[in-house]
Amino acid sequence: MSQGEVSSTTGDLRYWFPGHYSPTATELEKALKEATIVLDANVLLDLYRVIPEVRAEQINAFRAAGERLWIPHRVGQEFHERRFNAIRDQAALFKVFLEEFDAIKKQAFGSLERLREACGAPQDKFSEAASSLADSISHIVRDVRALRDSSDISIASALRDDHILRAVDEILTGKVGPPLSVDEMDSVTKQADIRFDKKIPPGYCDAHKDKSRAIGDLVLWEQIIKEGERGSRAILFVTRDNKEDWVRRDREYRLGPRPELVAEMKDRAGVQFYLLRPSEFLALAQEHLGADVSKETLEAVALNVPSSPASTPRTQGMRVSVARARTLDELLEKMREDGDESSEAFESAKELIVRREQARQLVAEAGHQIRFYKAKQKSLRSYLATKPAAANLAEAELADVTKTLEGARIHARIVHEQLQQVDFEIDQFRRQLESNIQSTVDENWGPLGGEVESQLS
Repeated sequence: MSQGEVSSTTGDLRYWFPGHYSPTATELEKALKEATIVLDANVLLDLYRVIPEVRAEQINAFRAAGERLWIPHRVGQEFHERRFNAIRDQAALFKVFLEEFDAIKKQAFGSLERLREACGAPQDKFSEAASSLADSISHIVRDVRALRDSSDISIASALRDDHILRAVDEILTGKVGPPLSVDEMDSVTKQADIRFDKKIPPGYCDAHKDKSRAIGDLVLWEQIIKEGERGSRAILFVTRDNKEDWVRRDREYRLGPRPELVAEMKDRAGVQFYLLRPSEFLALAQEHLGADVSKETLEAVALNVPSSPASTPRTQGMRVSVARARTLDELLEKMREDGDESSEAFESAKELIVRREQARQLVAEAGHQIRFYKAKQKSLRSYLATKPAAANLAEAELADVTKTLEGARIHARIVHEQLQQVDFEIDQFRRQLESNIQSTVDENWGPLGGEVESQLS
């Protein structure tokens, strides 16, 4: 059936609405063994974010796909553009954790000392607790530093010889698709406005970005469809992208790819479309492709973190985002990229940005009013100096202008204070967000965190 042609076939629900049905175990096995396996840029970039043992097993699992492994040209472009950011983010993650943990240590010892003083107890009554706390904290810091030091990549080493890049290049030799032609890019660019306006996936979640970045996922999707047309094999897309323009969700439940994507792939390329998270792909590759994937690797990739207490599924990216974002706008952008648009934090950030812009506009308007009436006041005073005959009329007008100017200055102070209040709320919001992230990390420390908790309880 050609694109746009409507079938007259009578079928069952699954025939007409395939995107609303999860694939069966048999269908997934067939896809793992026969489909074109497409990797997203975030999957390749995550190779820089995990410990060497996890990375090696991931690469071997990708290699098990053989000649069916493939990436769109857009993925290759994004991978090269962002790989140094991935290296830098991982270093920042450990730096932020160690700095925050140092602050926690100081706070804990300070609390112990204040408690001792409040109770009027001698030092030796608290020395054992303080010693145990110090030992536990040192143990955690030592383990985290060891994990950090086990990293085999840095910006400096990557500039000399990026062994991860070499490994990626090796498994993808002859498996990178071509770029779109100039005409095809023009077509995608024109389609973007229509699709984004109607919220046709994928890509509309990036509509707020500049045009070249906004159409990134749409270019990627077009290249995947063209590969489906060329190969006549099902497409299995492995991605960590969790945004609503790729993934169908019902609250906390992830239901699979957006049905529109499944339908468009079937309509245009005539093949089935599957979407898997990296951990799901690794588990299936272990089962059906004979890939050697350990339980530890499956758990680490499912969390998208190195196997450590330093991070959790939702906090790793957000922790680094908060650390790196210089402004609330940047934080909002990073939250969009991480698929956090449905969170309360995202809505709060949006509201604060709107309020800040409104306050800034009021401050600007107040400044304009002050400048206008100051200029008018100056003009009237000059007029009075040269036209004494019109003094009565001019003095009355000058009095009115002076009074209005004073009112404008009062208004300016009020709106400026409003802007300061919004800026204060933004600062408090960031601090609260960081605190919430830390609380989530505390809850997920596992055995290491238990040692500290037992000493503090």
